[in-house]
Amino acid sequence: MVRGIDIMKKIGIILLVVLFVAPLMAQTRPPEDGSVEEWNKYYQEREAMAEEKVEEYQNEIEELNQKIDNIETKTENVRQWKPEEKQMMENFNEVPKNYVVKKGDWLSKLAEYEEVYGKGNYAKWPVIYRANRDQIKDPDLIYPGQNFDIPRLLPEEWKVYKGETLKGISSYYEIYDSAKEWEKIYKANKDKISNPDVIDSGMVLDIPRP
Repeated sequence: MVRGIDIMKKIGIILLVVLFVAPLMAQTRPPEDGSVEEWNKYYQEREAMAEEKVEEYQNEIEELNQKIDNIETKTENVRQWKPEEKQMMENFNEVPKNYVVKKGDWLSKLAEYEEVYGKGNYAKWPVIYRANRDQIKDPDLIYPGQNFDIPRLLPEEWKVYKGETLKGISSYYEIYDSAKEWEKIYKANKDKISNPDVIDSGMVLDIPRP
């Protein structure tokens, strides 16, 4: 990577000379009938001007190289999982990602199962419902044998269903749990949404995350 940066640095200097220094030198014409001394002075001035400009751009390149090094260092740190992060990922890998409905189940009941969201989490049943709307036509009616996805991560995308609004989506527990945050979704999807009060079913929205 360092070698690549050095090569880019050399190329950058050459380009800077061609694009900026050469035109600068051309702005002043040499003396047409000047003496040798005048010609020497002219070229010395132009050379000094060019060196000054190249040094200025070299300093800027050095600053950029330093920023690149800092970014690479941070990237390496991200790649190296901390112990607590490793444990979190192991726990995530171990928990079930789906649940097969049994006789006597209903959404709020199964949301409290230890292998789903745990005791006291009955209010999370809409999360399961929304993740399985292709199977669940009525949240009060689920059937043995249905295999439901159990969301474990906050979604970064959202497929719009009929009747949904930005405020409604924003209010979902798995999105922002607050209707007031709807503008975050709108700003992230301005290229898709012409009117924030009207969103089309089937549209896939980006959900900004920190």
